Amino acid sequence: MARWITSKGEAAEPQADNATGHQSSTPDVPIGEPAKSSGHPHRGSGTAHTSNKLTDPSHKVNINTASATELERLPGVGPATAARIIDYRKHNGGFKKPTDLMDISGIGEKKMAKLAPFVTVR
Repeated sequence: MARWITSKGEAAEPQADNATGHQSSTPDVPIGEPAKSSGHPHRGSGTAHTSNKLTDPSHKVNINTASATELERLPGVGPATAARIIDYRKHNGGFKKPTDLMDISGIGEKKMAKLAPFVTVR
């Protein structure tokens, strides 16, 4: 019979499921509390990878030359917004100033305030 360590460090026996008689693989988590991620990239309740969003404003992204991957590192920018930024560049010859981003659907004043420290136009 398998044993595991509970979140409090005590050894515990696996419990049989009342309906099926099979052992439960669910760890001891008090009702109403979310399970904590194990830190393993393929287990737990977290995402499969860590975020690579920019957090240091000294690293600027040139919105006139950045790839979709680089644009997605900006806060609030996902694949769809990155594609709209690139599309805007192609059809309008690039951005003249960072606030031109607000011409793109989905980028308003609030999102622009989050983006401003991380973008540049060269």
